[in-house]
Amino acid sequence: MDSFKGNNRLLICCTLVFVFSTAGWVTVDRAVAAEDTVSCTECHEDKQNAKFVHYPAAEGECTVCHEPEPVHLEEGGPGGMKTDRTASACYQCHDNRAAGSTVHTALEMEGECIQCHNPHGSSVEKFLVKPLNNLCQECHDPVPAEAASGSQHLPVTDDKGCLNCHDPHSSNQAALLTSSPKTLCLGCHDREITTQEGDEIESVKNIKEKLDMPNVHEPASEDDGCLTCHAPHGSQYKKLLTASFPEKNYYKSGTDTDKNIFELCFTCHDEAMLNKDISAADTGFRNDTVQNGTVVRNNLHRFHVVNVVEGRNCNICHDPHGASQPHILNSKWTMKTYEPTLLFESRPDGGECLKSCHRPKHYQRLD
Repeated sequence: MDSFKGNNRLLICCTLVFVFSTAGWVTVDRAVAAEDTVSCTECHEDKQNAKFVHYPAAEGECTVCHEPEPVHLEEGGPGGMKTDRTASACYQCHDNRAAGSTVHTALEMEGECIQCHNPHGSSVEKFLVKPLNNLCQECHDPVPAEAASGSQHLPVTDDKGCLNCHDPHSSNQAALLTSSPKTLCLGCHDREITTQEGDEIESVKNIKEKLDMPNVHEPASEDDGCLTCHAPHGSQYKKLLTASFPEKNYYKSGTDTDKNIFELCFTCHDEAMLNKDISAADTGFRNDTVQNGTVVRNNLHRFHVVNVVEGRNCNICHDPHGASQPHILNSKWTMKTYEPTLLFESRPDGGECLKSCHRPKHYQRLD
């Protein structure tokens, strides 16, 4: 019996020795592993100090991108370190963002992702090396210098900046757009918007509503039609226009300058529509009469726009986006606090116009 008790005591002691030995081995192994994990930060603790720290750096998973050789760990310094600086290192965790048909040039340059992102961390979200708008403008200058006296597009200058319209990596649209130009524009312009240019506060109408009208201005009907008349970033002209156009309903008329004033319209339309002497092909808005056996054509575009004390803007009669009446004619327009009504009836050889400020008038073409 005493022998049995003694054997049991020996068995228990051996078991305890084994358990403590094993526990000690596990503790030492974990300590070694922990020591390996923090070995990089002993010299490179600054890589974890940013406001936004990249996950591998935060977890000490430095070997995801770096391959230290023994000499680096033994002697320190910049030597003995292999670093994968290509996008393939990023794609171990991140999806390939360069799969679109149009790829950002930065992703085709040496360094790829790290052109814009700090792989360890940054004071800026998404680990950007600089604030977003500043970063884009390192390579791009989207807003013309003269736009300071003209107009700037708000999405370019707000916090989200370029990312309002562009994908920074790749896209199946031209210019890295996130969708088609028209879809992008109507993403904001599907409602009335209040804007401010300098001291002037202006209300921009619901453009989508205009484009749903029965008669749409031809450029505006195209998928990239907005860009025909508007610069998407900024312009030396008001309302982001791409060329000169009167800012108000009336302008100082002068026959030698009218064509320059309406440079925007004459990007597509023929300048001859404002000439005094016209042919039948120059404009359909004319009243023809016969005098001494000769057809005399009175240019009604010139009559309304130029042959007045103050030149009239095209916008008085025409809406540049869309309208319910033919020839994108407005149904009303604003004159100070009064809104005259305009009713137009199209005829095979001309038309008739009724405005609340004058009696009905008609015009007729003879050929």
